[in-house]
Amino acid sequence: MDVQSQEIIEYKKLNDSVNKVFFSGRFQDASVYLDLEDDLRIKLAELLRCDVGNLDKAIGLSVEKTLNWDASNIYTNHYRCLKD
Repeated sequence: MDVQSQEIIEYKKLNDSVNKVFFSGRFQDASVYLDLEDDLRIKLAELLRCDVGNLDKAIGLSVEKTLNWDASNIYTNHYRCLKD
């Protein structure tokens, strides 16, 4: 399935939604591994207004846009956001 233009997710929205799904208290005091089981996939897709079948690709495209392929560390944009 192709990701539709309305399903292209801004990284900030993706990050905020992942935080709501994984870090809203549900897993308090537990080790968290970002493994999207069915119930979490559905919840995340709902928050992102994305078809569940397109979720993996939509997440990949969203993250890909934030990576700095010309830097020695491709996550420099992520580090910069954490500092702000």
